[in-house]
Amino acid sequence: MTKSELNKYRNVLEAKQAELVQLVRNRDGIAIEKSPDALDEVQHAAERELAIRNLDRESNLLRNVRAALRRIEEGSFGVCLHCEEDISPKRLAAVPWTAFCIQCQEIADRSSQGSNAEDLDELLVNAAYLLSAYVIQREAIGLRNHKDLTAEFDLTAEIWNRVGAVR
Repeated sequence: MTKSELNKYRNVLEAKQAELVQLVRNRDGIAIEKSPDALDEVQHAAERELAIRNLDRESNLLRNVRAALRRIEEGSFGVCLHCEEDISPKRLAAVPWTAFCIQCQEIADRSSQGSNAEDLDELLVNAAYLLSAYVIQREAIGLRNHKDLTAEFDLTAEIWNRVGAVR
């Protein structure tokens, strides 16, 4: 790779890094908001969870961008970290922070998606049931308490905080 190409990628990566640093610093969306209405609290919790996921995604992307800038400095930019083949120029143009060629990235994605999909499905089912039970408890019958839900789903204080409930 020529020096002018490396400089072009360095400029793109530095601009992306500056953009991501600003996004990661903005944490307004993860503030816990209390509301007298249980449904509003559930909505706030869902919005907070989305903001947390976005922050996590942006933080991971920032780490990848910084790693790509380090690879430029070390002279290994544009080479797949797994198979050590050159990464295609089209891939680098689309995703300049990539560390893998398209074949190695597909293998990595396939191996990581297998276990995460099942865990995510179970988590979503439990979360939906928990929120339904919580709303019913607060709004209608009040028969279930936090101890029952905590025991049944093995919930931690962090989960209760994310839902917006007081334990």
